Amino acid sequence: MKLNDKGMSIIETVLTFTLIMGIFFGMITIVMNYREKAILQLKKLELETFKNTITKDIQDDFLTRGVQEINDAGACAVIPDLSQCINILFQDGTEKAFGVGKVDTSSRSSMENKFLYYDGIKYPIHDPIPKTIPEGRQMEEFQSIKILDTELLSTDSAVLEDGKIIYIYSIDLYISDSNFSEDFGLHLVTSTLSIREEQQENVYLIQKNLATNFHATNLLGNGFHLVEKKNNLNHTVIQEAEHIIFQDQNTSATNNSVTYSSIYSIDLSAYQKMHIRYRTLSQLTNASGSANIWIGFQKQPVNNQSFAAFLKSTNATTVQQDSGWLEEEIDISSLQGRYYLSISTFTRLGNITGEVRDIWLTM
Repeated sequence: MKLNDKGMSIIETVLTFTLIMGIFFGMITIVMNYREKAILQLKKLELETFKNTITKDIQDDFLTRGVQEINDAGACAVIPDLSQCINILFQDGTEKAFGVGKVDTSSRSSMENKFLYYDGIKYPIHDPIPKTIPEGRQMEEFQSIKILDTELLSTDSAVLEDGKIIYIYSIDLYISDSNFSEDFGLHLVTSTLSIREEQQENVYLIQKNLATNFHATNLLGNGFHLVEKKNNLNHTVIQEAEHIIFQDQNTSATNNSVTYSSIYSIDLSAYQKMHIRYRTLSQLTNASGSANIWIGFQKQPVNNQSFAAFLKSTNATTVQQDSGWLEEEIDISSLQGRYYLSISTFTRLGNITGEVRDIWLTM
């Protein structure tokens, strides 16, 4: 073959260029394939991390707080933008909502930014959609991630050997990505048998932020509230979910007392101590006045201070006195059988206001 002046023929030059371009495009294809695989692996890692994060957050609450009840009411009713929602009531009185964000198929932002919701936090799931949608096609057809929440909560029950009924709750939320076969959803099972480790021997009668006012398993009947035994405008009691406020005022020199008692009695046989957190605010008209409170247990819910075990707070001064928050414990180990939790006030030429935040029993 005849060589040109530079030593290579035109055909050789073309063939060499063609070979180099073939190798180049082959390498580009390999790089793009690896890049696509890397993007998919990163997306898979993000979904797995998402699943593990929110599962851990909920599971930690199950283990540290204990579950009292799970339902589809409560806090969920006031949370917007959720397609499904369940309400989790824990044994420490806190209440948290878990839900799935609504997806508006006519909104790119809504489809691209799906989310789960737990305890006031949105956990985002990013699902990018192509910027250009072919004519005649819908945006929702290009979603990669689908969330199935039709069976979000299921409830079952079981009877233990001692006759105690426990409730079993299953939370099932399926999250799929068209690129993968795995389920990236949440699948949690818990029951009312699990209790907080540090509270295994504690029974709360009243507790701050407790949504159900009475948490004693050996209570006759359901629910708890105090009933005033004397109807007088100068004596009031306000009971909310997390505390009790009571007030007694008497401007005369005649002794006056009022008792508020629980509507159900409590079996104290298994308990050794009662613990109380409370505060009082009192003021007398003169030194001959009196303002006292008793908090404890009585055999009968009567309007006097015939307590089997109690704490007493007394004030005898004309200056307004604020006790600040106090925590005391009462020995109830000698009490066997059922008793009523009661709060009594006694006033003469003065007034007293009290607030009880926590009452609990220990074995």
